[in-house]
Amino acid sequence: MTFKEYINTINDRSKLYDIGNLQDYRNQWKKINNNFSLFELSNTEEKEKWASHKGAHKEVQFNTSFEYDDKVRYGIALSIRLHQNLRDLTPLQKRFSVLNEIIENQDFDFSGYKMFRWHNSNRTVEKKVEPIPHEWALDGNFIFIGKIINRDDLEVEDVLKVFDDLLPLYKMIEERVRTQQDLPPEVKKNRLEEQGQLNFKDARTPSNDFTYTQQERTINAVVRHRALQEETAQYLANLFGDIVKTECRLGRCYIDLVADFDAYYEFYEIKTASTALGCIRQGLGQLLEYANYYSHSKPIQLTIVGEPKPTKSDLNYLRKLKSVYNIPIKYLSTKDFNNVEIIID
Repeated sequence: MTFKEYINTINDRSKLYDIGNLQDYRNQWKKINNNFSLFELSNTEEKEKWASHKGAHKEVQFNTSFEYDDKVRYGIALSIRLHQNLRDLTPLQKRFSVLNEIIENQDFDFSGYKMFRWHNSNRTVEKKVEPIPHEWALDGNFIFIGKIINRDDLEVEDVLKVFDDLLPLYKMIEERVRTQQDLPPEVKKNRLEEQGQLNFKDARTPSNDFTYTQQERTINAVVRHRALQEETAQYLANLFGDIVKTECRLGRCYIDLVADFDAYYEFYEIKTASTALGCIRQGLGQLLEYANYYSHSKPIQLTIVGEPKPTKSDLNYLRKLKSVYNIPIKYLSTKDFNNVEIIID
């Protein structure tokens, strides 16, 4: 059968299964009234032979595909990708965090299922379901959990049974995300702080206790670092509000600045080298230690802050770190604070 015929058969027979009520469930908790089928193929989906349930771009999705090697996959997936209809990854990253908690706490039986990741046109080897690396929550990742079989062995009823088995997992994720959203900000717990690792509180002395001459800023590295830290903290606070803290303790270390974006943390390290490359060289090792030596329950993004603007070679170096080594690193020049685009990746 063609892929379109396969999807039409799923839609028709889903009425006999719990998964056939998925859109009714979504209508109820979203307080909408859409009369969608389980799957509604777009031209792109039909051409590329994959499908996700209608309305899934901000959710864990029920997903199926005819693969290139005469295989068929069916299960759930997270497509963590920015596109025209999705400018903010926060909804997906929240679901990533909840899914990872469920896996780590063994709140759902994943026996019999496989998982893989697709990133930058590369696909990992299929393996049993296990806690997901946090860097998989960053832009450009597709994460799949489910069954992969030979197309000759395909039975639509088996697909629908797996969807039925995974429906409680989908509901568990959506309900936990909504519960988190309903909590008032003062009640929400900082998970890293609960684990006794990251103390998301300012440990600095208020800036009005210090004044710096231009000579001090130029000569004294400690004073220059402090001045840059104050300047960066004020800039980020103006952008993001009180989600930005300074000198946050992590183990025996102190991180210059931390921003809690709910779905992930951003660690900022201030450096005073005379070139952007020098700042990157000084800060990269520290940030990698902060992000990887300690166990975190949220994805971590890394930003090095310095005065010098980066060269083209510096930017190419950062892109290589991201694309080849999957290091979520950025460089921020304080000289760009008045520009619209300040974060350079």
